[in-house]
Amino acid sequence: MVEHLVFERYGWLDGEIRAGAYPNAARLARHFEISPRTAQRTIEFLRDRYRAPLEYDPTRKGYFYADTSFTLPQLPISQDELLAILLARNLLSQSAGGIIGEAIASFGKKLLARTGELGLSERRLRDCFSAIWNGYSPADSQTFQRLATALLQSRRVAFRHYSPYRDQWSERTADPYHLQHYNGSWVLLAWCHLRDDWRIFHLSRIELRFFRTIPPPGFHHHSPRQGAVN
Repeated sequence: MVEHLVFERYGWLDGEIRAGAYPNAARLARHFEISPRTAQRTIEFLRDRYRAPLEYDPTRKGYFYADTSFTLPQLPISQDELLAILLARNLLSQSAGGIIGEAIASFGKKLLARTGELGLSERRLRDCFSAIWNGYSPADSQTFQRLATALLQSRRVAFRHYSPYRDQWSERTADPYHLQHYNGSWVLLAWCHLRDDWRIFHLSRIELRFFRTIPPPGFHHHSPRQGAVN
């Protein structure tokens, strides 16, 4: 964790230098609320360990790159962290129409370049790990994306939902509260305005062509109950 925080400082320094702002230890210390001594050590560490071509301009009282072709190294990642990312991608690859696996794969192109040297090839992972869920019903990727966005933006949603208990479709308006990955399937806990109560909706039973978001006047403030069904 400490190393990741230090890399934030490196990134800030790199951005300021490339913007021609000539950063120095005092500005670094103020920006990250660290001591001037720690700030100066950060600059020296970037120069000595990562061989950043840092030069100090006394007239501008700040640093610049003597060689602008220098680039920061990738954020260090341990084998345990790498394995966790790869497993998350593989085990969740189809649970939301593949969108989670695709997103992690895109993110991983930058961080996971070391998979070969660590012996974590795609084939090796498939041979060593798998996931089996009872009652697995994958959610459509667009449905997951739109519901997740509505949840994060605190937006009310309207949709058509199928109830296997009644063997019928119904129009619902709801305030999303929580998305849960359960037994390989995604379910939404939300305040249902039709039932005036908390309900659980399976994303695989939501018909996307009827889905829309609504700017809410404010969410209901009840606490959700466990086990509510539609």
